Amino acid sequence: MSSDILEVLIIGGGLSGLSAGNYLFDHHIDNFLILEARDRVGGRTCTIDYQGHPVDVGGAYVGPFQNRILRLAREFNIRTYRIYNKGKNVLTLSNGYRSVYSGTIPTSIGVFSLLDLNYLLCRTQELCEQISNLTPWSNENLSLKYDQMTVEDWLQTLAETDEAKQIYRAAARAVLCVEPNEVSMFAWLSYVNNGLGIMRLCEIENGAQERKFSGGSQQISNRLREKLGDNHVLLDHVVKHVEWSSTENLIKVTCDNNKIFSCRHLIIALAPSLYKTIQFEPELPPKKREATERMYMGSIIKTITVFERPFWKENGFSGIILDTSKVSNPVIFSYDDTSDEHQFYAIMGFILADSSRQWAKKTRDERRQAVCEQYAQAFQCNEMLTGCRDYIEQNWSAEQFSGGCYTDIMPKEVFSSLREQLWTSCGNNGQLIFAGTELATRFSGYMDGAVQAGERAAFEVITKYLKKNDENLSLKWIDEEPVDDREECRSSNINQLMYGPSKIEMLLPKASIVKLILKIASIGLVGCIAMMIKSRFF
Repeated sequence: MSSDILEVLIIGGGLSGLSAGNYLFDHHIDNFLILEARDRVGGRTCTIDYQGHPVDVGGAYVGPFQNRILRLAREFNIRTYRIYNKGKNVLTLSNGYRSVYSGTIPTSIGVFSLLDLNYLLCRTQELCEQISNLTPWSNENLSLKYDQMTVEDWLQTLAETDEAKQIYRAAARAVLCVEPNEVSMFAWLSYVNNGLGIMRLCEIENGAQERKFSGGSQQISNRLREKLGDNHVLLDHVVKHVEWSSTENLIKVTCDNNKIFSCRHLIIALAPSLYKTIQFEPELPPKKREATERMYMGSIIKTITVFERPFWKENGFSGIILDTSKVSNPVIFSYDDTSDEHQFYAIMGFILADSSRQWAKKTRDERRQAVCEQYAQAFQCNEMLTGCRDYIEQNWSAEQFSGGCYTDIMPKEVFSSLREQLWTSCGNNGQLIFAGTELATRFSGYMDGAVQAGERAAFEVITKYLKKNDENLSLKWIDEEPVDDREECRSSNINQLMYGPSKIEMLLPKASIVKLILKIASIGLVGCIAMMIKSRFF
């Protein structure tokens, strides 16, 4: 380092902290250091080696318009590949009813349930588009109304069929890793807007789960660490104490190994729920404390079940399961995770929310057996019981330095209380600046959001506090990074950011209206028949 006092110290060597450091590095700010608690970088991304094949046990999926993480991947020549989704998908309802369907929406349910589900998705999209991703709190009326209720409250007031409720709940679990009665409806709407629409979040093709990175997602963090050098990234440094002042420029950071660092600006690239793991002296402002006390991580056990052969493909299935049973079956949602190149035949399954909390109490062998039984039943293939080669899992709720995945969630009345204070820096000269995917204004909760939040924090340090933005370094922040002409992961329409239900789907009526029309029509038909009979015989 150029001196004992650092210009910038960054807490967190996940994608957000590394991206902040990378932004500083690329703009010739060399006097910075990243402190990472683990013995590795990558945070909530983690790629393990399984018999020579990279397996993502953390964040893995990427899709169109996630342009920042894709830019980093291109810089390091890391390619993407499409997720396999050909064949029949399987829906299992809470009563055990099993059906198959194709596409994203389970069309195998009854017509009235399908209309009801469509209405719920359309209203979600309609409401989310009334929110600004940059200042979601600015829509006061929407915020006040929908932050007072949970997603479950909203479902109970609007949904008309049990099947539609079950599927919508399962979708919310798959996106947030919590139960619908835990999260604010306004926070959910903001998250959907932030992720460019309800279909963008749920789809594979043209959606947030379209692709994975060849070689695994953690290699982006590893390559960033190599680029920055060991002099800029220290592992096994758990920050325990931060001494700061809103008026004085010097900050003292102490780790559990008793190493002390001094800096002028501290970027905290952690989820808000983890702020409380650090003792701040003086305490953080009230709204930051409220965030760390009331926000919490989703619950997830990510599983990869390895088989001798791709039995599901051989039987015409895609590997996709949507299960609404909540706890009786462990896996809520699954994808094919096969690599033919490595003869690695696997299904990735998410055990989420209450299911994660309940199944975490059982043994690993019990979970493995239950997952195999679920797949065998769903794909109607008993060979999936006898042909299971291995079972890999990562319980993120038990991970000390994450506390869960994918992201922090907001219970009701938190968003409207915190407003912009969640994003605001602390101190009159930017002593404490905050990053992490939770603070992204686009694709919050995703790898891309982590990159955006980290780069924005570094941009703020450079331009606002270090005041380096002059004729020699002219920086301008771009909220929506454009699609690069070289990018292979791209939408067919790069000008249409928001992806929701189609125009025709938005015009379809509620199930109850169709029922009423049919009832009126049947009454009218009966009346006409009665009149015909009367005129003919009487």
